[in-house]
Amino acid sequence: MEKFSIVIPMYNVEKYIHQCIQSILSQTYQNFEVIVIDDGSSDNSSKIVDEIIKSEKRVTLIKNKNNGPSISRNIGIEKSTGDIILFLDSDDMYVPNTLQTCLDEINKNRLDILYFNSRGFCDEFNEIQNKQALDFIGDRKRHINIINKVLTGKQYYSLMFKYNNFYSSICYCAFRSSIIKNQRFVDNVIHEDELFTAEILLKQNTKRVLCIPDILYLRRIRQNSIMTTAIQEKNITSYRIIIEKLLLLNVKNIYLETHINKLAFNKAYYRLKLKNKITLNERLDNMKWVYNLNVAKKKNKIILYMLSLFPEITNTYQKMKKIIK
Repeated sequence: MEKFSIVIPMYNVEKYIHQCIQSILSQTYQNFEVIVIDDGSSDNSSKIVDEIIKSEKRVTLIKNKNNGPSISRNIGIEKSTGDIILFLDSDDMYVPNTLQTCLDEINKNRLDILYFNSRGFCDEFNEIQNKQALDFIGDRKRHINIINKVLTGKQYYSLMFKYNNFYSSICYCAFRSSIIKNQRFVDNVIHEDELFTAEILLKQNTKRVLCIPDILYLRRIRQNSIMTTAIQEKNITSYRIIIEKLLLLNVKNIYLETHINKLAFNKAYYRLKLKNKITLNERLDNMKWVYNLNVAKKKNKIILYMLSLFPEITNTYQKMKKIIK
């Protein structure tokens, strides 16, 4: 019987962690281990997990300093002993047949990675706010031209961008442990999934990838995830780091620079949100950064220059999108 390893980074989720772990314990397929990495929680999250461990030996708790989810996930990968690895956020849940469905599809199609869909849910708003939150974030569904096709990692990556359907979260997939056992998340950055996904699909020897339409993941929409999360300087710095590392992949793929342009757009957009007035020195510094990037296509380099020099373009684009809708 093949074994699953479910890695859960945890930080101050005392309201949700029991429900999260319970969604694993109640799976129809029961051969698994749960690795919870407490990232320095200051609430009762660890105590709740300790109580679960008293009666459930398949759950392990590792206590870590507050180093962020990337370090926690890396610890989880290192400690995992399963044949198949999944990542679950500590306020989210699985549907009851998630593991069985993953196992069946991975074995039937001899897969390296299985992707699946997710559904958002709200339970801390009133009815009107719940609807607004779901409309804002919505479900995570793959394009019809991507699902039910066994593809190489490079083909899958390309199709996601071709159909404007790139979801980087590593929670919506199951990995053969051999594919990611030596892979690590970049620490101390936001949006680390963007780089991890690209590296796995483009750089690793990922030969068989499948996306199914089944909704196997339930994603909790919390108030601070859509209304009160501040845009921080770290967002902008993280985009810069990830762009640089994506360029270092040195992989020939026509959609890799599309991915980079998307990240550069986000970087410019959030810079504008964080700080309305951008000085000339900041603009010139951004242009110098672009100049030193090893971007193959002249057209893409021009796009990066324009976004660096005139981030206001992003506001115009967002307004036009609303008008077109």
